[in-house]
Amino acid sequence: MKDFYIDRYPVTNYQYQSFIKATGHREPILLNHPLWGQPMRPVVFGGWDDARTYAGWAGKALPTQQ
Repeated sequence: MKDFYIDRYPVTNYQYQSFIKATGHREPILLNHPLWGQPMRPVVFGGWDDARTYAGWAGKALPTQQ
């Protein structure tokens, strides 16, 4: 079995906004919400394709089942 690494904490809105600014990727629905859009809260309402694109941009990959 190969070793793997997984992030300990979810991606924050702050991190995701850096990705959006760098790539022009679309924003999740609640990114600007007064409660859910706080910088240190996790990104919510993003899809699988959004997560995969972010992971590639960040030099990571989503977990897979093998």
